[in-house]
Amino acid sequence: MAEEQVADAPVVETGQAPSDWKASLPDDIKNNSLIHNMDDVETLAKTAIHAQSMVGAEKIAIPGNWANDDDWNSVYTKLGRPESAEGYELKNPEGTEAIDGDIKSWYQDLAHDAGLNNRQAQKIFEAYIAKTGEMAPANEELSQQDLEIQKSETEVALKKEWGKAFDDKLNEAKGILDQFAPEGFAEIMTKDGIALGNSPEFIKTMANIGNYINSKVGEDKIIGAKQTPSLTPEDAQKEIAMLRGDPKDKGPYWNNKHPDHAAVVAEVSRLMEYLHPEVEE
Repeated sequence: MAEEQVADAPVVETGQAPSDWKASLPDDIKNNSLIHNMDDVETLAKTAIHAQSMVGAEKIAIPGNWANDDDWNSVYTKLGRPESAEGYELKNPEGTEAIDGDIKSWYQDLAHDAGLNNRQAQKIFEAYIAKTGEMAPANEELSQQDLEIQKSETEVALKKEWGKAFDDKLNEAKGILDQFAPEGFAEIMTKDGIALGNSPEFIKTMANIGNYINSKVGEDKIIGAKQTPSLTPEDAQKEIAMLRGDPKDKGPYWNNKHPDHAAVVAEVSRLMEYLHPEVEE
């Protein structure tokens, strides 16, 4: 048999990937900060896949004006509300007497109707027990002037702590009271003669609850009107530290040749305004 000649298989030259894979991209794309620091296409692909997987993560669509009770019940369930009012596992704060069964049942029904999860219900339950246990006798009512002084002192204290976020935080606290508290609840007096609505600790608790609810429902809000949130001095300081980063890393803030340098410096400058808010005494 004649020796058969077998053609050599074609050789595919893989070679090395171009040193700058973004070179062929339009300038407005290759200079974009999102891909500026990506070394290869594989990294870009992984980033895109991860970003897509995060779309909608921990976000809950809020029903519109057409929504009925069933629509909202679905939202409350996703936020962790138990199936029934009896499902709340409420615990009395240490050192307090057992609360009356009828009152506890009333509170469980109210919490369930409001759509609270167990954590939210427990926090308000503890605050309710603490404040009702400190109520002053009815004959120790304060004058309107005293109440106004309390209110003014509380505003000054909270403005110092919250800075430019004062209005947003106060709206969140009022939103919780408007939707979930019975009429006149803010006027209840403590044993120290302070109305709940003038108590910094109580207002901060309500604001924290409102912020927690709003943070779990996506861009729209259950509590308060939709708005651009302001930052407390503490929050602003954290944002500034994150943007600046470590000088050794030569990030955008410290590298004046970085394409995002000007934008980052401007944002840090803007955030500085939140650190030392002017408070009218």
